[in-house]
Amino acid sequence: CAKNASDGQASSGANASMGVVNTNWPMRPSSAVNPDGPTAEWNGQKVGFCCAGCANAWSKLDDAQKAERLAKAK
Repeated sequence: CAKNASDGQASSGANASMGVVNTNWPMRPSSAVNPDGPTAEWNGQKVGFCCAGCANAWSKLDDAQKAERLAKAK
């Protein structure tokens, strides 16, 4: 997603202040979470994204797909 406002390097401190469990996007694990991007609650966890498009794509995944992508994004 081209809407990532970060330079691709998210710090764990930034993620902690956002309260999200992932460092990178679940939809593209090689890119850092956007601190200003949307979040979604899943399985008792707050997941961060770069933009609404990625959050929307996440919402269409089944639980097994979400678990797999989130594991790669941490």
